Amino acid sequence: MLGKILLISLIILTLLNFIFPKILYSKESKRILILYEGKTRLGENYPMLELLKRYLRHFNVSIDSSYIEDLPSNVSSYDYVFYLGLQDRRFTVDLLRNISKAKRLIWIEGNIEQYAYYANWKDLEYYGYKTGYMSIFYKGESISFELESPVYIAYPRDRKDLALLDNYTEKTPFVWEKENLWYFGRLDFRDNSFLVFFDLLHDILNENHKNDRKILLLLDEVTPLTSAEKLRELLISYCCEDVSINLIIYPKVNHSGNTYYLGENMDLIEVLKLVEEHNGAIILGNYPNKRDINSIIEEDLLILGRLEIFPIAFKLPDTSLETYEKASKIFNLLLYEGLLSISSPKAIAYPINMNGYNPNDPTQYNYLLKRAREFRILRDAIIGITVPSYATTDKLRELIGEMRALGYNFLELRKEPFKVESKYMKIVNIDGEKVINSSIPPLEETFLQKVFKTFINYLRTILIITISIFAIIIFYLIRNKRKLYEMGDKV
Repeated sequence: MLGKILLISLIILTLLNFIFPKILYSKESKRILILYEGKTRLGENYPMLELLKRYLRHFNVSIDSSYIEDLPSNVSSYDYVFYLGLQDRRFTVDLLRNISKAKRLIWIEGNIEQYAYYANWKDLEYYGYKTGYMSIFYKGESISFELESPVYIAYPRDRKDLALLDNYTEKTPFVWEKENLWYFGRLDFRDNSFLVFFDLLHDILNENHKNDRKILLLLDEVTPLTSAEKLRELLISYCCEDVSINLIIYPKVNHSGNTYYLGENMDLIEVLKLVEEHNGAIILGNYPNKRDINSIIEEDLLILGRLEIFPIAFKLPDTSLETYEKASKIFNLLLYEGLLSISSPKAIAYPINMNGYNPNDPTQYNYLLKRAREFRILRDAIIGITVPSYATTDKLRELIGEMRALGYNFLELRKEPFKVESKYMKIVNIDGEKVINSSIPPLEETFLQKVFKTFINYLRTILIITISIFAIIIFYLIRNKRKLYEMGDKV
């Protein structure tokens, strides 16, 4: 019997030694090297390089970047090399030789003709930058494109087309593949070229993300001045449409030179507590401020914690990397004004790419629907929409219906693996339950509050003494009255 147990144990250990390293390896991030001529386009200050690095966090990758002249000698050690050709330059043979050592090469825009010459592609057709394209044709779908957007047109005759440009006269190769190289004639995060780029990266990087397009619908601008009754009406609309509630609240707000605190609107607090009870998500919002973001978050968490309201996510007030890094020390679930969901060891950031939607403006509504249709190109797209708390219920329900008709599901932040860890509280999702551990100190009293409290204590003492004296007097009078009555009977 003992021998059988030992034999089984040995088999299990052998299997673990064989399987476990493979599991670990499969979870290792792919190594990416970005080579660039410039961090921006010539004559612009739009941060192309930084945005590319940020949005690549949509995938399980580690990223290094290098100016082309400082090309590392170990190019072949990277899984993927991205060349960001935003500016013209003349390559040396040595540079081209080193770049050609890449296992897989993703070439963006300019200077591809020099690589083609080095690689002995004798069939390259080269036209340089051109404009006048009205749409991108990709996977059987046509999405809009800006006429004035320049695209670098160059392609070999022997290639595999992945996306085409259309000017209603002819279709021109936009994205193509040849040997170990994928070519993109344009990448910009201000037009729809980024949608094609990032959807194809799922195939290029071999990350088969689930085809699940989602809407993150957020009720924004819930402040101490928000009408509790109006908010209650909107929340009923959510319930009627069976959509999860995600509220962005601001614990304090400045208006007409005065500061208002959430604790001053008790009716609104009751509504917010109902949101908590019905598994809605409370998100802490914050306005841009020059002060340290972490100290502001701590203050706001204290305000909410004393009202027994506990947020699970934070909406970033700006798009700076510094704010992201600081806020991620407290919240692991962040919302930011961006295009794609991104992740890091510290945090998951969901995009709000339709920020400040005004439901009463038909132009905005039509634009939102257009963008939602185009975003379906991206297999795991998230449309983040903020709807102000003053929106009408009929417009909100109409929007929900339109999004469902487009095939989007609604993202429930309450089901995400949230974690909030501040100085005085810890909030985590444990097996679907929101678990709160709080050690919030009592509210520190102001000088006037202390004076008033002392006055009340003295007043209470005086009142007790006065009542006691009054009771003694009454007792004395009653007793004397009884004596006088008994003396009258004797007489």
